[in-house]
Amino acid sequence: MVIDDHGTFYRVQCKTGRLEQNGTVVAFNSGSSTYHYYGGKGREWRNYRGQVEYFGVYCPQINRAFLVPVDIVGKTEGTLRLVETKNNQSKNVHWAEDYAI
Repeated sequence: MVIDDHGTFYRVQCKTGRLEQNGTVVAFNSGSSTYHYYGGKGREWRNYRGQVEYFGVYCPQINRAFLVPVDIVGKTEGTLRLVETKNNQSKNVHWAEDYAI
């Protein structure tokens, strides 16, 4: 998918989010894998860095959508925090509300 922001185009990879950690986090795959049965390669991971600028994440369990920059998440999984952490940690935490659309 592509977003047109007044003539500037941004590539978006759509993903389905899922609630994890007792409903405190929206997690989504930020990479894709393929499995090669022949040739002995096994599972190969592909990340989207350099191919898209954003992930469009929809979490059906809470009926919410998020637009997440590809560079802020890991190469295989991204997470968005819905509630405060128990130890009040905030370093490297991506708050879902900051990316809500």
